Amino acid sequence: MIRVYYLNMTENVKKQKLSIFSILLGLIGIFILSPIISPIAIILGFLGIRKKEYVLSSVGIFLGLLGLLTLHPYFFSLFFIK
Repeated sequence: MIRVYYLNMTENVKKQKLSIFSILLGLIGIFILSPIISPIAIILGFLGIRKKEYVLSSVGIFLGLLGLLTLHPYFFSLFFIK
């Protein structure tokens, strides 16, 4: 008899919603709307760490910080035009 074991992935996904959403927003924030989306990714990452989702939350925080570092130079020029 062959036994097939299924991983219960839905349980893990339900527990790690904040972390997964933080990673998605961090990836999106690298390319578009960095000043708005990247801080949200960082905040969700820290909330995920409070819920003991360390690995995925730290990836989300890293991607959020990377999104803030890759702000388009045009965004900065808006503040320094005389």
